[in-house]
Amino acid sequence: LSYHTKQLHNCQNCYAYVIMDFKTQQLHILFFYSSSTFFVMKLMYYYLSFHYKGDYYGLFSTFIQMLHAKKLSQNTIRVYVSYIKPYLTYLEKLQLSPDQASYQTMREFLDQIQSERGLSDRTINMIISYLQFFQTYVLHKDWDKTQIPFRVFPTYLPYAPSPDDVKRFLLASEKPKVRLAISMLYATGMRLDELCHLRCADIIHSSMKIYIRHSKNHSDRYVPLTESIWQMILDYWYTFPAPERPREWLFTQQTRLDHPMDKQWIQREVLLLRRYMPYQLNSI
Repeated sequence: LSYHTKQLHNCQNCYAYVIMDFKTQQLHILFFYSSSTFFVMKLMYYYLSFHYKGDYYGLFSTFIQMLHAKKLSQNTIRVYVSYIKPYLTYLEKLQLSPDQASYQTMREFLDQIQSERGLSDRTINMIISYLQFFQTYVLHKDWDKTQIPFRVFPTYLPYAPSPDDVKRFLLASEKPKVRLAISMLYATGMRLDELCHLRCADIIHSSMKIYIRHSKNHSDRYVPLTESIWQMILDYWYTFPAPERPREWLFTQQTRLDHPMDKQWIQREVLLLRRYMPYQLNSI
């Protein structure tokens, strides 16, 4: 196999991946809204592995294209793929094409994957949504909600820590970046990905608000900026030497100052602070 990639003209972040199989002289063309080599190679692996197991698995390519057409994030697409791929493998063992799969077959698949992986009913409801997406946008068949109802599971009120517990946790880290990051998450209600991609120019002190770009569902919004958070931002910014102070991203990577902060880095730092949490939170 050999592949070549080229960014399409007049189409931002859209790339065409041309794959040539010299053995069968077959040409495959896939379109992705991503330039991430690892992410695209993984999707191409899924596509090729299914393509050579049977013609009907070409529907998997349509499935991926539909996900990109919906402009879902890479993480969301990765989750969709991680559960639809086992579903197609399950159908292959039964020697059924997706068009032939009945609702009873889907119910049996859900029971099997929940038993094998120990999944919660909440996760099963997500998989039901993925199957509905596949049935509607790939097979172009109507979805009967009465055939596979969503699971009912108990819901609990969230634990509300006391103001002293919150203050102790927010001030627990000795790193200014971590302290500011978790304080902004708590005070503004921003999502973690929004925080990591927060630009310095989007912090508007004159009107005491923060502009959030390309939020969930591809919509922009404002969140309030308190005076205490503004002062923490200034203190954090002046901890850097003048040439290294943030210019584009408020939170940058540890080694590459021109890249936004990794979500995994701040998640690891928060986990290190678990000992400062109340017992009810630390045991979750």
